[in-house]
Amino acid sequence: MAKSKIKHQINKAKRNGIDMTQLAFIRESAKKHSEEMLQEAMDKAILINLSITCEILAHDYWEKSAKKRIPEFVNKYLGLLDAYQEGVVDYGQIIEDLQDVTGRKFEDIDWLKE
Repeated sequence: MAKSKIKHQINKAKRNGIDMTQLAFIRESAKKHSEEMLQEAMDKAILINLSITCEILAHDYWEKSAKKRIPEFVNKYLGLLDAYQEGVVDYGQIIEDLQDVTGRKFEDIDWLKE
């Protein structure tokens, strides 16, 4: 954040009767809230992705064996997710494996380039 914007926020807070301790508390609370919202969004995205994947597998590919295979698949999915979150597998490896398995390139997706 630019120094002028910080000064502006401090001056505005002082005009509204908020001292520096209160302002720091407000900032910390806002940061925590935004982190919680981001985590919730990520959790929902993972569950939506898992649900869509399981629905397709169960209804289009594994109709007869879905009840047995879906739980196995979910365990493997969550295991790979845990491995990524623990740093055992990195993002580049996941994308490379995904490209190998799908035969599709993902370079055209801007957020993947970051």
